[in-house]
Amino acid sequence: MKELEEKIYKIVYQNSILFLRESISHITKTENNELDKPIDRETAVLACVFIQLSLELAIKAIIIKLAGLKCILDSKHQNLDKDSLAAKLGNNQLSILKYESLKNFMKSKPDCY
Repeated sequence: MKELEEKIYKIVYQNSILFLRESISHITKTENNELDKPIDRETAVLACVFIQLSLELAIKAIIIKLAGLKCILDSKHQNLDKDSLAAKLGNNQLSILKYESLKNFMKSKPDCY
């Protein structure tokens, strides 16, 4: 199971970084090298969405690393064996807890996070 957890951790962590870089790219995007011109609303909204996605993925990665994969899984997937989890991951069918649940999980363990 540790190998699968490490694989999923790396995927989630790398995707978090990907979305963070994408948000930075949108924030620093300029047209015709006009650095003093403010970014447009659409670009700002996209940057915020990418930052939010990055944050949510980072939280999932931290929980996987410190508490284990099962802590982020929906209850119907928490008791699956390694092969079943790998199959669900490969088919993009792995159910993860919602952001609020993960945030509350972290709040409940202030000494760990």
